[in-house]
Amino acid sequence: MMISLLANHRAVTPEIMDRPDIAETAHLNALEGLRRINKASNVIGQMLRPTAVMAQRDKLNRLSMLDIACGGGDVPIGVAARLKSLGLQIDLTLVDRSPTALRGAAEAAQRAQIPCRTIQLDISQPWPDVTADVVTCSLFLHHLAEPGQVVEFLSRLRVMAQKQIVISDLRRSRIGYLMAYFGGRILSRSEIVHHDGPASVRAAWTVAEVRQFAIDAKLVGVKIRRCFPWRILIEWERPL
Repeated sequence: MMISLLANHRAVTPEIMDRPDIAETAHLNALEGLRRINKASNVIGQMLRPTAVMAQRDKLNRLSMLDIACGGGDVPIGVAARLKSLGLQIDLTLVDRSPTALRGAAEAAQRAQIPCRTIQLDISQPWPDVTADVVTCSLFLHHLAEPGQVVEFLSRLRVMAQKQIVISDLRRSRIGYLMAYFGGRILSRSEIVHHDGPASVRAAWTVAEVRQFAIDAKLVGVKIRRCFPWRILIEWERPL
């Protein structure tokens, strides 16, 4: 059994957090566990850097940000707060299909004193006509079952992003699976996190796969790099 689990082939297992009938308390507890995992993985710092560098280089004082599948919102709100501390005015929009996640994200943004608006949207439905300077996304690509869906998603983001795309996701690996299994149990008591963490790693894409998706989505000049711990960071800027 363990040998099968450690094989580095992709396997998609439905995640509990994606169920429409998930209880609100259990959902919020899982989002809190995910926040701790994101903090331990320094996801905010990793996603902050490309935008901070771009904003300082272009001498910007205001940025609109759009985060897709925001979950509890800890990552985009954290990035926005740090950009604000650098002197930028941030217009933040958070998108998720879960009303529970959006309510929690809106409350977190209020506590962080980051003005934001929320949009409830299932990306399988028609998207609203919305754009932003920077479009971000964390831990969502692995939810897409087929390569064509990833390419279509990245292509949509390319149209929406006026300046930049920044995406963080898991990188499929045997060690990453073990880290998700044990790390989830250390950082959270949520049974949902215990199940969904390893399942997410099994469903994740490799760097080579993501690079090909980005090429197919016409993200010319895209940068893809490995990040601690077993993550992928995708950075793209719209050509001048």
